[in-house]
Amino acid sequence: MKRSFAVILIVLLIINAGRHLFILNQEGFIIPSVLLLLLSVAGAGYLFQTEVSNRKEM
Repeated sequence: MKRSFAVILIVLLIINAGRHLFILNQEGFIIPSVLLLLLSVAGAGYLFQTEVSNRKEM
């Protein structure tokens, strides 16, 4: 995966997590909002780790 594409995905996942946290928290759905936040952060973390390991191999 190209580095710039992975960076864009990481940023979009974090923005998406914040958006879901804000919207669902306003509606009173605290547990689903936290789960979506954790899932998005885990996905962003996985992409970040993949990028770091790919950069070390080069």
